[in-house]
Amino acid sequence: MYNAMDEGAIVYLPIYEPGAYSMDVQFTVDLMKKHHISWPRVEHSDSIATLGCVPDGMERGFRHAISEMIAWLTADNGLSPQVAHVMHGTGSGLRDPGAGALRRHLLDHRRN
Repeated sequence: MYNAMDEGAIVYLPIYEPGAYSMDVQFTVDLMKKHHISWPRVEHSDSIATLGCVPDGMERGFRHAISEMIAWLTADNGLSPQVAHVMHGTGSGLRDPGAGALRRHLLDHRRN
């Protein structure tokens, strides 16, 4: 899923270190202060994905990615936890170690 961080992707990264808000980068950064996320997120026009890779196990990485997707669907998209779990369970794909993706049309359909 890391290779999905290509042109046009919106990437959300958690910041854990004080002072890390200023960095020397060569890409556009929009800082979203007080917007808590636990794991990286990737957004494309047709899908959203969460990343949860950890060095000590694929299963743990998948758990983190799934938990982050549920948090994203509930907090940022207004879905109930029950609906978010059903959507993720029926409409997502677990791909690379610790990555979960959901097609955006499923989310757009649910909002209407």
